[in-house]
Amino acid sequence: MVSLDNRSSMIGRFVKITAGVVAALCILMFLTEWYARRSTTFVQLAEPSGVLDALKVGGDLLTEYDSERGRRLLPNASVIVRNHYLSKLDVRIDTNSKGFRDAELPGDKTQGELRILALGDSVTISDYLPAEQSYVEQLQKNLNAKLPAGKIEVVNAGISDIGLSEEMGILRERGLSVRPDFVLLGFYLNDSLPPWGFAGKLAEPGILRRYSVAANSIYRAVKLREWIQGDYAKRFRWIREKEDLDWAKSREDFARLVELAKYDWGAAWNNESWLLVRNHFRKLRKLGEDHGFKVVVAALPVAFQVEADFVDDWPQQRLAEISRELGFLFFDPLSELRRSDTKKLYYDQCHYTPYGNALLGDLLADFFLRSALRPAGSGTTHG
Repeated sequence: MVSLDNRSSMIGRFVKITAGVVAALCILMFLTEWYARRSTTFVQLAEPSGVLDALKVGGDLLTEYDSERGRRLLPNASVIVRNHYLSKLDVRIDTNSKGFRDAELPGDKTQGELRILALGDSVTISDYLPAEQSYVEQLQKNLNAKLPAGKIEVVNAGISDIGLSEEMGILRERGLSVRPDFVLLGFYLNDSLPPWGFAGKLAEPGILRRYSVAANSIYRAVKLREWIQGDYAKRFRWIREKEDLDWAKSREDFARLVELAKYDWGAAWNNESWLLVRNHFRKLRKLGEDHGFKVVVAALPVAFQVEADFVDDWPQQRLAEISRELGFLFFDPLSELRRSDTKKLYYDQCHYTPYGNALLGDLLADFFLRSALRPAGSGTTHG
């Protein structure tokens, strides 16, 4: 029979062990969260109003997702993207009342003011870099430097993981109120496809995910793994297999890489994709006619086109053909990018470094000065 003293001693030891285990778990959780916040990409409020706001995390602090409309930036958002996986920077993103990554614009233009609305995906919004380093802001800076008599506003209406359908929706819902003189469409080679849509697979965050980067990262990784193992796995085959192909020197291997990437940027080599592009572009032309803006289409190449030893510009040729057919101005920087130091241009297959954005902004400014902003009757040049 256990004595009372022995029983008390056993209870005491159990309490101490339990307390030690709990303390160790708390320390482990703290260290895990600390590490996650130092090494993982996450979004938090830039100007929190209290301790709880300061701890909030989640992409929904910046974007909203609708299964029909796609993604939109929240109006009047102010967040910091920590440890961005591309640039490794902490990037502040502020949106105006229309949900654009840009300053607030008055409803009325000033005398001589000209407005360019830039539509596009993650390449255009450049949410992995400070706003002033995006090609959109570089274009505005260059144009204002070279046209000091007038004020040029280039409004960044881009957002990650969208295509032509979503870009047209943003233009109709929000962009027309900017009263643009030009709509600059930053066309990337997968824009004919629906967005990859992973955001729609993430449930509303509960208390734990709302305040824990580690919990959010684990949940996202599990859901992403489930999603990729489904039908969407085929979209990423080219990433796994590109290292085994000599795409830079062999046209045959380049064509194989294009085929592997047909559910992504490789779609631009598929004739059927251009039927969809032409359909959206016709709607864009009608909006331009109804609202008095001109369209400039910028063909943003995949890095493999820039870095290959040979030129494969079949998608650019199709895009130029449709643009001419509909009366759009067409800008193709491929040849100029190929003459640059390609190792400095990209973080990956499509996202430009600060150097790449600056070069693109400079080339675009020259194009606007040479073509889009020339006086009527002086002729049009296609870059």
